[in-house]
Amino acid sequence: GVVTQNPAYTYTWNTVPPTTPQTGASITVVPTVTTNYTVSVSSAAGCSANNNATPVTVTVVPVVAAPTATPSTSCAGSPVVLSANATGGGPFTYVWNNGITQTTASVTVNPIVTTTYQVTVFDVCGNSTTSSVTVTVNALPTVTVTPGTASFCTPGGTPVTLTAAGATTYTWSNSGSLSAATGAVVNASPSTTTTYVVTGTDGNGCSATASAIVTANPSVQNLVATGATICNGSAG
Repeated sequence: GVVTQNPAYTYTWNTVPPTTPQTGASITVVPTVTTNYTVSVSSAAGCSANNNATPVTVTVVPVVAAPTATPSTSCAGSPVVLSANATGGGPFTYVWNNGITQTTASVTVNPIVTTTYQVTVFDVCGNSTTSSVTVTVNALPTVTVTPGTASFCTPGGTPVTLTAAGATTYTWSNSGSLSAATGAVVNASPSTTTTYVVTGTDGNGCSATASAIVTANPSVQNLVATGATICNGSAG
């Protein structure tokens, strides 16, 4: 730009913190930290004045990111919301790494292992900062049911015992034909072929499912044995 000044005066600008002095009635500055500017003015006659008592302050607001994860600990594959939480000279633009292509302040991820995510935040002046947040991921339990398949004679057959393992607590579907809706061991007495799904939850609150199919077969009903009269030594 063009700087104009009264030729009868000279101007010297100083800063706190110190930088190389500049001269001119007006100057262009691009400070990286908050800076106080003072100007000393001298005339050709040797008179001088300054504004040391009332410096001009240019406040620099640094861009800061303090990313968070909600929740910070999750089960594998569960959604987690990442937020950049940027402050400074907005509006901001965002670039997330680890395969996230979104450029918004908040993104949703579904990590399957513990993962650290980085976000780079740019302010309106093009300044940037990079920060990271780690999401701790707990593996899902491996839930099983034995037997996986079984048969039941209905009505009146011996109930099929289903046993779940791999978690801490268990909840069963189609519990109307079970001896209980919860627990590791239940007895099934279905009137029709039924698939039972058990949801197992571990100590971290993570869940997985397993299933068993119990085929219902009709019991033998109204069996009648009839007698006959035969001669001695003859086949009946």
